[in-house]
Amino acid sequence: MDRFSEFLADYPSGSSVEDLILFAQDVQTEGFMRFNYGERENLKRYGTIEPPAIPLEDLKIPVALVSGSLDLLAEPTDVAWLAERISSAVVFN
Repeated sequence: MDRFSEFLADYPSGSSVEDLILFAQDVQTEGFMRFNYGERENLKRYGTIEPPAIPLEDLKIPVALVSGSLDLLAEPTDVAWLAERISSAVVFN
C-alpha cells in the first residue's frame, strides 16, 4: 500500500480519455454499445441517433472469461450474461 500513490500517479496509463468515456457509457446502458458520439455524429457514423449494439454473438476469436468472487467491476450476473452471448468463443471459463 505504500506504493499505491505511485501507481495512481500515471493512472490510467496506456488508456485514452475516449476509453474512459466508453466505460462510463457502458456502465450507464444495458449491454455493450458502440461509442456514443451524440445524435448528430451518431447519424453520420452509424446511420442512427443511438449507437448500435456490439454484436457479441458474432465474436470469432477465442476468449478466456475470468472473474472472481471479490471482483468489484464484474458482478456474477453480468459475467453470466456475457458468457451466454459469447459462449461459442469461450475456451476457458
